[in-house]
Amino acid sequence: HIAGIFDEKEMVHVTVSIISAAGSDTSAGTQEVTANLDDFYLVIEDFERNVQEIETIATILKFQVDSFKF
Repeated sequence: HIAGIFDEKEMVHVTVSIISAAGSDTSAGTQEVTANLDDFYLVIEDFERNVQEIETIATILKFQVDSFKF
């Protein structure tokens, strides 16, 4: 009877270890996704700055072209 209890205890220990490892893997995956989203956000911010610069340059060039028309 004691041997059966020991076997059950060992099985529970192994199961808890497996669940813990799965939780760690999930946590690592979540952290990686979060890091990738942060990187993506930085790329989008940079893209928006570049678009703003292009719009500013286009406005300046349009003003210069319009100035030469007169």
